[in-house]
Amino acid sequence: MSNFEWNGDDADADAIVLGHQPRTAVYEVKGGQIVIRQEDLMDDHDDQVWLTPMGALQIAWKLIEIAHEAGIPKPDRKLMMTPPDLGPAEPPEPIPSDLLGGAE
Repeated sequence: MSNFEWNGDDADADAIVLGHQPRTAVYEVKGGQIVIRQEDLMDDHDDQVWLTPMGALQIAWKLIEIAHEAGIPKPDRKLMMTPPDLGPAEPPEPIPSDLLGGAE
């Protein structure tokens, strides 16, 4: 058994395939946002990333593309959902108070 150099600049360092990896959680919160949370063992404050569902999907696909560049087979692009129609970009006009039955 030979000595292994974890922090060396030689073939030993090239053999490391997974460095330090904190525990990571992914969950949905009230309101529909998706949170990625990673445990911080040195502090009481876990790192968090808050995403819309579409933002989470975009990040997931980017991670898949980067993993593909590292040698993982790439999934069929047809699996990626097209964004849903969320309606007009501008907020709707306010409803006049006389149509709401409000007092004048």
